Amino acid sequence: MFIIAYYTKPDWAIFLCTMLGLLLLGGALIAVDLLISAMTESQAIAAVFSIGVGLLVSMIDSLSDYVKLGDIISGFLGIFKINLKSTTVNSITEWFASFIHNISFDAHFTNFINGIINLTSVVFFLSVIAIFLFLCVRVFEKRRWS
Repeated sequence: MFIIAYYTKPDWAIFLCTMLGLLLLGGALIAVDLLISAMTESQAIAAVFSIGVGLLVSMIDSLSDYVKLGDIISGFLGIFKINLKSTTVNSITEWFASFIHNISFDAHFTNFINGIINLTSVVFFLSVIAIFLFLCVRVFEKRRWS
């Protein structure tokens, strides 16, 4: 921080907001990876799954743009000779895109990068941390009593 201030005059509000976002994003990823580690016996398997889940969580917002859910739904229902209106398929596709955007870590972290402390993003990351740590404790409790 002092090195940055020595060479340039940064916007401290955006810098500190980004650091808060990194802290919350890191905590959420650590909580998810801790649960993965608790559920596996091998450290190597836990590391591979953690890297995979981290990449998936980081790229899920981008991947949702490439999945044509309307075509998948139409193809799946076409097997069973079920016809839906195109407006129904479009509304399902829009709901799916909205759902993916709402659970995306990247979409919530972008607010912090832009210098916006959005309560929704803070609550999202804190909820992810709390849920995955709770599940991790449950895994340890189950292992302890069995």
